[in-house]
Amino acid sequence: MRSIRLATTMLHSLRPVGTGAERDHGLLTDVLRREFGADAATLLAEPVAAQDGSKIDWYVSADERPVPSTDLSEDERASLLDKLEKRKADIAVLADKLERGSQTDRDAARALRHAMVIPGPDAIYRVKGDPVLVAWGYREAGRPNYESGLKAAAGAKAAAAHSLPPMAATMPMPAAGVLPTTSATRWRWQSLAALLWLVLAFLVLVFLWLLLTAFPTWRLPFMPTFPGFGTVSLTAPSIAVDPARLDALRLEIATLERRTADARNSCLVEAGRANAPTLPETVTQRIDRSGAQGGALQVSLTWDGPADLDLSAFCPNGARIDFGHPALCGGRLDVDANAGVPTRSPVENIFWADGAAIPAEVPVGVTYYGDHGDPRAEIPYRLRIRRSVTDTATGEVIANDEFVDGVARRTEIGRTQIPRRIETTPAVEVQR
Repeated sequence: MRSIRLATTMLHSLRPVGTGAERDHGLLTDVLRREFGADAATLLAEPVAAQDGSKIDWYVSADERPVPSTDLSEDERASLLDKLEKRKADIAVLADKLERGSQTDRDAARALRHAMVIPGPDAIYRVKGDPVLVAWGYREAGRPNYESGLKAAAGAKAAAAHSLPPMAATMPMPAAGVLPTTSATRWRWQSLAALLWLVLAFLVLVFLWLLLTAFPTWRLPFMPTFPGFGTVSLTAPSIAVDPARLDALRLEIATLERRTADARNSCLVEAGRANAPTLPETVTQRIDRSGAQGGALQVSLTWDGPADLDLSAFCPNGARIDFGHPALCGGRLDVDANAGVPTRSPVENIFWADGAAIPAEVPVGVTYYGDHGDPRAEIPYRLRIRRSVTDTATGEVIANDEFVDGVARRTEIGRTQIPRRIETTPAVEVQR
């Protein structure tokens, strides 16, 4: 099974629904898999945002070519939308149940409801017979939320006769994804261009009027001559030029030029805000977001991409803490990534809560387990080793971080490298 890019969504005409934390693909798919099984976990395509924040690529793991719902026949589309509505109904029931639980459950319920919002029918694909959503958690700016399903499909033809077609954020692109269609930003630029042309035409007319006033008898070079009528000429009426009128015209021209410049600057500022780059996430922020637990000693592995790397630690008797044996010699593996549906920002974590249980030496291992469609021959990774002690005077926990960088190679698949041997001493409290 390989990772396929379904679509590319441009964000300048879309507005997010809810907070960024609510669009955590890993957490949402974990909830769907736990409650409804592996098939339901594929409902939401995996988002990979561009570094400048202008677009999002959407990926899915599949062995066959995904098909946009807009390319299906009416019967096929109706069947796909029926499946989507049933899945959304199940998710709505789950969200109602979670809202009666803890604060964490209520947050998950809100995230699930927001994830069911999409900008339009172009965001629905068929993959292996099941619906898959892209651009989930986003809506079209200035428009009500799109309603999918048989009811929306039946009402689309009637609504088309009374409203303009929605400006979708995505459209099919051969063999690669989607490209943006017309948007509110493009409409504003077209309006600005039309305004500039009108101002230019007005200035030309004023210039011709001034010429005709200065030269009462004047023949245009392209004006024809008719037999019997002599030369066709333009003679301006003999009127006096009012200086006050000229000053008023000049003031009006200056006002129009200023308004045009203000409109252009406003469009540029808004476009700059829409395309403002987002700051990259730090290693510590990623580890905290993964829900990894800490303690007297915490070892965390981070890397980028869908490849599957495995973190392990060795006990004094040769036993190994890993995904197959998550709890040994006082340590525990609590976060394991990319074993099933891969994420683009994986984290794995092993921790010792009790400092007295930490062995005197802890060899840390990193294993290249599988590529999951990642074409790179080498996968850079970073280890964060955090030791924590408690200040007895203040009760403050003092953390000391060490970072180790390394590279996992596809040619060494299944082979464990030992990038760091941690030498420890029994945990002591800081005395003041």
